Amino acid sequence: MNASNKMPTESAAYALYPLWKRMVRLRARDLPRVARKMRDLIVRDEFTNIYSSVQPYTMLNHSRARALYDGVRQMVAYDVPGDIVECGTARGGSAALMALTLKGLRQNRKVLAFDTFEGLPPPSFEDPDYEIARHWTGQCRGDLDDVLALFRKFGVADFTECIKGLFQETLPEWKARPIALLHLDGDWYDSIRVCLANLWDHVSPGGIVQIDDYGAWAGARRAVDEFFSARKLLARLRYIDPTGRQISK
Repeated sequence: MNASNKMPTESAAYALYPLWKRMVRLRARDLPRVARKMRDLIVRDEFTNIYSSVQPYTMLNHSRARALYDGVRQMVAYDVPGDIVECGTARGGSAALMALTLKGLRQNRKVLAFDTFEGLPPPSFEDPDYEIARHWTGQCRGDLDDVLALFRKFGVADFTECIKGLFQETLPEWKARPIALLHLDGDWYDSIRVCLANLWDHVSPGGIVQIDDYGAWAGARRAVDEFFSARKLLARLRYIDPTGRQISK
């Protein structure tokens, strides 16, 4: 038998088993979202219409965009007090999606969009994957004027408000009010940690927190895990897709 065709030894097989098991588990976890996506391709509803409109302006995939849409509808259905806060807006597509959903529900609430509007800031050495992350500095840029124009295009300018600057500078100065849904798309450790430190306590009971990069960037995951551990919070992270997670407060 050719060396390249040899079966793994018993010890090697045992070593690989956890990896195989994890791959099967992840695929099983993805079945509901894949089924939902297939359904949305066949049966168009309000979400598919909104998502197809904003898709050119967002990096969110179908699953994470659907989770935001469902989250907005849930907070309204359960009358959770507060506005929507998004930290990391880029070109404005996800904020527009949430604002369009609010508009369709005839809600007198706002989407508050925090961003540098100059692209991603540099990561720090607190990010375990710094050597990769640093190459993303300046990416995901959405100019403020372009984002405002997008909101006007979709007729949601009255439902949105943009706050420009680094989270470390804008959030401590923001006159916080109740938050019904918090969307964190800040990528790096420092960004996610400062968002949670300044905004978590303002999320209303029953409110939703969606973290876009938990499964994508090690710094984001570390910031979330450390924050909940330090606070001794037993929040369950709901799986959206390999990248996104949601928490109900």
